[in-house]
Amino acid sequence: MKKDLPQVFANAIDKEMHNVQEYYYGNDTRNEVKLNYDEVIKKVEEIFHSPNYVYKINCDIVVNGKNLEKVVVGKTKNGLITMDNEIINFKDIEDINIK
Repeated sequence: MKKDLPQVFANAIDKEMHNVQEYYYGNDTRNEVKLNYDEVIKKVEEIFHSPNYVYKINCDIVVNGKNLEKVVVGKTKNGLITMDNEIINFKDIEDINIK
């Protein structure tokens, strides 16, 4: 008993489509305020205890005036461990935010 499925009707596309558009959103969220050591430790603890952190989390870290985009995977007593096997000292961090 072989049953044939009905054929699908598709319209021919005979005109040019303009449904591809590019958008750009720029947002400058840098803070020029340098946090002290205790505030940095508090923000790091909030990041590691947030429900978004499972194994790794994307962060914007300001270190000595430079804005770095790093993937943080852990922490030690004195710093953060990144996916690149870097250790960033807490004393060098001016600000840290979840991306």
